[in-house]
Amino acid sequence: MVNVYLDIMEFQLPVRYYQFDSWWYYKGKTQGLYLWEPRPDIFPNGMKTITSRMGNTPVVLHNRWFENDTLYYTELGFPFIVESNGLALPLTEVPYYYIMYKAKDWGLIVYEQDWLMNQFLEMNATLTDIYLAENWMLNMNKAAKALSITIQLCGPLPSHVLQSVNMSQVTQLRASPDYQRQVYNANQWSIGYTSILYNSLGVYPFKDCFWSNSSIQYGCNSNASSCQEPNPLLHTLVAALSAGPVAPSDKMGYPNLKILMQATRADGVLLKPDIPARTMDLARSIQHQSYFHSIKN
Repeated sequence: MVNVYLDIMEFQLPVRYYQFDSWWYYKGKTQGLYLWEPRPDIFPNGMKTITSRMGNTPVVLHNRWFENDTLYYTELGFPFIVESNGLALPLTEVPYYYIMYKAKDWGLIVYEQDWLMNQFLEMNATLTDIYLAENWMLNMNKAAKALSITIQLCGPLPSHVLQSVNMSQVTQLRASPDYQRQVYNANQWSIGYTSILYNSLGVYPFKDCFWSNSSIQYGCNSNASSCQEPNPLLHTLVAALSAGPVAPSDKMGYPNLKILMQATRADGVLLKPDIPARTMDLARSIQHQSYFHSIKN
């Protein structure tokens, strides 16, 4: 990560914060959260040391569902509902406040809560208690508000999206699948319909990261030795017009400044519309007509 930061500085790309996904903390049996601390085999000197070496640039940090043996329950004694399938759900804002407070010293400005659908759908309690899921999300918001941290929601169901109306700290929601350079996910940039809903609720859509360079970038994932983005300008344009975060994720040495600097000022202030770009009424009408025509036939 320090090398990534130095590479960005060399390119003079005005990055304002860095987003760390799910690879740095402890996970349990179901791959849920066991402990939201940097693993020593990844960051042996802690997260604060890393962010300090990255110029104290703010960070967005990823989290997922809670394990039923998470240390926040078994050792710290915070109140949770725990179930035999391996998942748990905090009952108060205290666990969120605890982890956010510690992470704020690392530079946390946005808390990313991912895998919302798993936390909800894979627990019996959330499917049988009509208040529990609402209280869970409001507790998350309460902790973030107390610490002046904003929230990014990821992997939401429509119910989570609608709940964000009552969550003052939620400023952005993922509007797309994960960005991958595979054919099946080639239209990951297509967020026009989702943006209609998100804009109506007062939050910004986030289309996830993207590559700004059409060159082959080696070692991109475990399934292929190399990958290539055929439409970097399209991804950059959609990200800019989303009015949400613009998140290039090229390998070191590959950021395309010619494209990326069209989306930002030199000081990192994004050049974006007042509201997200959305699918046009005419396009929706044509698609619906085509759909109903195929049903009729």
